[in-house]
Amino acid sequence: MSSEDKNGGNKKRKTWICTGNLFVKSSRDSTKNMIREDQESLEKQINEIRENIKRQTEALLLLEGKPTPPSMSGLKPLSKQEAKAMSGILPTVSGAEFMSK
Repeated sequence: MSSEDKNGGNKKRKTWICTGNLFVKSSRDSTKNMIREDQESLEKQINEIRENIKRQTEALLLLEGKPTPPSMSGLKPLSKQEAKAMSGILPTVSGAEFMSK
């Protein structure tokens, strides 16, 4: 980030963006919002594809008569918000406390 951005000098400047074969001049805020929305959309699509791959792999293993590996048992990692909430609920256990019980 440039010093002008930090001081707010570039807020009204426009920037060039390329959409397909077309270059368009757009405000920086508008461009940032567009990039943010595109990134969120891409992340959503990636997660959907990952879930589809898991389901398709499980179906393939079932057709082949192979057991589903434990890593594909449908478990999902905690989100950042869930992990933060759990850290506040669960007591902190150190190795010394665990060994003394």
